[in-house]
Amino acid sequence: MYSSTKQKGAVALITVIIVGSAALIMAFNAILLGLNEIEIGTLHKKSAQAFGIADGCMEESLIQIRKDNTYGVGSGTILLSLLDETCTIVVTDLGSNQRRVNVLSTVDEEYHKRLEVTLTLTGTNLNIITIDTWEEKDS
Repeated sequence: MYSSTKQKGAVALITVIIVGSAALIMAFNAILLGLNEIEIGTLHKKSAQAFGIADGCMEESLIQIRKDNTYGVGSGTILLSLLDETCTIVVTDLGSNQRRVNVLSTVDEEYHKRLEVTLTLTGTNLNIITIDTWEEKDS
């Protein structure tokens, strides 16, 4: 009878060890999944921030082009600060009163967004902008 009690105790101990190990593995996997979700959330937030900055810089460049239809043409790269971040703007004259505007924004030196707009200027002072294309490009 004493030996049967020892066997029951050993079986119970092994069962507790197996169940505890399984619970530890599941908890570890849950932690890893949680960390992955945090990383994905950060990526989404920074990506959205980079897009917002690029979009704001593009809007600002269109305002400037409307005020002065030669804005940025032949200037090379224009650096603009927005929300403590910067973006670069390049305006290219395509001829026939058309322009291509490229904007690149960077957040934390690792998250980038690039927008490209082609537009046509019309009106007596070339101050009416018609957007031909507005695209997010691979950066």
